[in-house]
Amino acid sequence: MKIICAGLSKTGTKSLAKALRLLGFVVHDIEEHLMWYMSEYIQALNGDTPDFTAMYSQVDAVTDAPALRFWKELSQAFPDAKVVLMERDSAEIWVQSLLSTNAAYRREMCSLKNKLVSALTSTGRKHNTLMGLIGRKIYPAQDKEGLVEIYLQHNARVKATIPRDKLLVYNVKQGWQPLCEFLGVPVPDVPFPRLNVKDEFIYHLFNSSVVAKRMLNELLALFVILVVLIAAIVAFLINI
Repeated sequence: MKIICAGLSKTGTKSLAKALRLLGFVVHDIEEHLMWYMSEYIQALNGDTPDFTAMYSQVDAVTDAPALRFWKELSQAFPDAKVVLMERDSAEIWVQSLLSTNAAYRREMCSLKNKLVSALTSTGRKHNTLMGLIGRKIYPAQDKEGLVEIYLQHNARVKATIPRDKLLVYNVKQGWQPLCEFLGVPVPDVPFPRLNVKDEFIYHLFNSSVVAKRMLNELLALFVILVVLIAAIVAFLINI
């Protein structure tokens, strides 16, 4: 692990993950956390910290939830890693963005397909458990004032804990220059990425991500088994 991105969700995590990939780093963002380590993060959020050294031995950087909750543990597991703390222009702007994402998440969860995969598939139930824990353990407040306090306290803890020579306090609007200087890499000749501006990642997460496809495949397999069982029962009854 070379880079621990400690910024909360909706501080430019998708843009930064893409930027780090363009710089040649292997990055695990929320989609990878859900793909590979749902059980480990359920365990972690329930108070039993997993072996992060083993989990991320082949990974250069982590961004977004649930990894951001464990920035301190990760920095202890990888003491040479640098920490990037992403901030928005203000806590209030961050809250508005987070609430918009939460609303988009709830809308997707209301679809019949997502209700079925959440209730009937192993991956869907595990996904629900993890996302519920993220809400309770990382963003427990429901009101704007409480969320502002979460944002301010989280950022203050990171700044007070990580040595200055290992910490970059960063707004993705600053682009390549401060990030590349901090990481000691050349500035690429491409525009800095700007992703998930209107919560489009939520639609991707539920409909076209690897995890979404896995849940849908599990649901289809369940329906196939059900159809075969019904056909077998009908055939048995006909032949009685």
